[in-house]
Formats: sequence, C-alpha cells, structure tokens
Amino acid sequence: MPGLRKQPDSSWGPRPRPQPARPNSPVVTIIRQSNGDIYPTLVLEVGKPQRLPDLLQIRDRCLGWQTGINVFVIISYNRNLSHQTDSWYMQVAHRDFTAPQPPAGFPNTHPPCIVLFETAKENNRYPRVNATITAPNDVCEVPTDYLFLPEPRPNTTPAHPDHFIINVEEIRKTIQRERRA
Repeated sequence: MPGLRKQPDSSWGPRPRPQPARPNSPVVTIIRQSNGDIYPTLVLEVGKPQRLPDLLQIRDRCLGWQTGINVFVIISYNRNLSHQTDSWYMQVAHRDFTAPQPPAGFPNTHPPCIVLFETAKENNRYPRVNATITAPNDVCEVPTDYLFLPEPRPNTTPAHPDHFIINVEEIRKTIQRERRA
C-alpha cells in the first residue's frame, strides 16, 4: 500500500506474476511497490476503532494511479452501548480502468474510484448488525477480470467464473456472531 510501512488487513494477488501474455496481447507492465514487491490486486480493510473517513482515505490512496491495486473492500463495525444498536458498513470499490494517467504532480488519489457496492443507509444511519441483508443486496459481484488486471484472466480448467462473489449477508452474520459482549 502507498505510504511508509503500511500493510493492509488482508490482500490477494495472482501468483506467479507476471503471467505469460496470451498470443497477440500487449506486453503487460506490473507496477511494483518501492520495496520491489508487486502490489496485490485486491485489498481488504476492516475497521473497528478506525473511523470510516480514515478508511475511505486509505481506499483512495490504494486505488490511485500509482498502485496496482484494482479492488478495495471496506468493512467497518461501530459498537454502541447496546448490541441492539451496533451498526456496520461495507463498500466494494474498484479503480477507474479507463481513466488516462494524469500529468506529473497529481495526487495519488486521482482518478476517483468507482463504487460497486455499499450498504444502504436506513433513516440516515448505517444498518444495524442485527438486521438481515436481503436480496438483491445480500451479495456483491466483482468481475473476476478485475482480480488479474492488467494481465488477462488465465485459462484454467475448470475456468474461472465471470464474477467473484462477496456474500454480504455472511459477512454481517460473522460480525454479529464474533463481536464480543
């Protein structure tokens, strides 16, 4: 992640990288971190005491034009005095793959990311942990190609599905089950 000694809560990237290019496809340049490591393509940040605005700033830096991170998942849990009022938030965003590279001097937060999914507010509040998330908002589908870009999705048997599915309701149930009294 951009910044001195920053590590995501969790991350994923295809291994090995770079993958061999398909015939007639352009040569792929993989962006590397300042220490030489290859960026992951998916990052997960979970915030319990971390404030949501801070998580959104991390997201913006990670999905900026100077990294190789393509998808960013935020999960935030807000514990209150009563478990009945505990709330949570989830967002899945990806980089703008069609944006041109900005001229030198632009901050790494350019271009703005594209939000694929976020939990909807209820009465101007984030949903309660105890409230079930129902269809169609109970899953988020991320195009599998986003997990491999800038490389092509590899040919495998069986083939990779077209979408990586994040089960939002299962995440909510996990927060509900694992929170401490």
